[in-house]
Amino acid sequence: WSSDVCSSDLVGSDNIAAASKGGTVLLLDAKSAGRLWGEKVFSGVSAPLTAGGGFVFVAGKDQYLWAFNARNGRTAWRYFTQSPLDTAPIYVDTAKGGVVLQWVENEGLVCLEADPGDTIEGAARWRIPDARGEGIGMIGDRVVLWDAANRDLRVVDIDQGAVTRKISLPQVSELSMIGDSILAVGEEDRKS
Repeated sequence: WSSDVCSSDLVGSDNIAAASKGGTVLLLDAKSAGRLWGEKVFSGVSAPLTAGGGFVFVAGKDQYLWAFNARNGRTAWRYFTQSPLDTAPIYVDTAKGGVVLQWVENEGLVCLEADPGDTIEGAARWRIPDARGEGIGMIGDRVVLWDAANRDLRVVDIDQGAVTRKISLPQVSELSMIGDSILAVGEEDRKS
């Protein structure tokens, strides 16, 4: 199974969540590696999963963003999209409660309530059609997205549901964050 692992994430301080390319989602005890629970999504998983707020979030090729209860593995909700999901969800704690951000090809960046209560379909707060990118960190209460294909950095205000800053970085090939510092790797021979 280890060659089939798509991603893993620490859940709390004692557990590790893992997803396989085949669609199996597991929660393991970090000390013993014992299985606490296991579930399966309808199709495979190609993007890293994330965890937060008592949930494990999985973007599936089956066109669903899944939220599993981290304690027992039950499906808390699943949000259906019109396209397979191939980017990692981003969990963010906010003053108004936890949210999960997911890039959906035909909807854009979608912000969903991490814990929408009794709804089984997920509850969207907002959508930004052109906010493509991988979540690389936070600046204050704003999410920083890096769109490697277009070499654009975007800063998203979660409360407003808006891109507050977009910076084109044509000579940057890789971008990451450590704390609130942005690290860039450039290409010497790249022309802007």
